[in-house]
Amino acid sequence: MNGFSADLKQVCGCNWAVVGSSADEVTSKTKVHAKETHHMDEVPAEIAAKLHDAMRPTM
Repeated sequence: MNGFSADLKQVCGCNWAVVGSSADEVTSKTKVHAKETHHMDEVPAEIAAKLHDAMRPTM
């Protein structure tokens, strides 16, 4: 699978990795995680920047 992944330990301290077919899908899944797990209605800019830095292409 080609796509992207992000280790959320680097983003929010959670021991969870998110994988998606695109960077947008990883971002979308992370927003759901932020809402469901951390009760965040919006992802703050500093967390979004950490997510961007944590994203890596998958093979």
